[in-house]
Amino acid sequence: MKILKTFVPALLFFLSWASCARAGRETRSDIHQCFSDSARKWNLPPGFLEAIAKQETDGFHNIPESDDEEHARVYGIMGLHSDAVFGHSLEEAAAASQRTLVELVNSPCANIDGAGALIAKRLKDNGNNLAEALTHYWSHGDEETAAAAVEQVARLLGNGSSGRGSFRSEEH
Repeated sequence: MKILKTFVPALLFFLSWASCARAGRETRSDIHQCFSDSARKWNLPPGFLEAIAKQETDGFHNIPESDDEEHARVYGIMGLHSDAVFGHSLEEAAAASQRTLVELVNSPCANIDGAGALIAKRLKDNGNNLAEALTHYWSHGDEETAAAAVEQVARLLGNGSSGRGSFRSEEH
């Protein structure tokens, strides 16, 4: 497990560095279309994935540095993780969407699709209970943390606010 903890982030950093130029290719318009396409593909409510991105990363496509051992690594616009603290949603999203880790790290659209696939899987695993699915998406079972996040997403959806115009990629 210690090797995995060291190897996966180092590999992801190297691969994201090697293809860093690809990360910013998707325009805001492309990203908004990706939210819509992924929600439709995974049978999720319109605006739902945008609200999660707003909650998780404020629409920022994050590619963390591999040598940052102090902070949990949050990957992409949807806030996927690959660490011992918050779990391995990055790897789970890659498997659920049949995409590579490199795609999910470097491409906001792939990251959105991976998160959509993972949430759809969590919904299926939890009897279509959205609160339960999101509890496991955000906190791996911490109901109090997830409840606050679910409330925030509901508030964003209820206000019709999906953060349009605020989604961006990190500069390299």
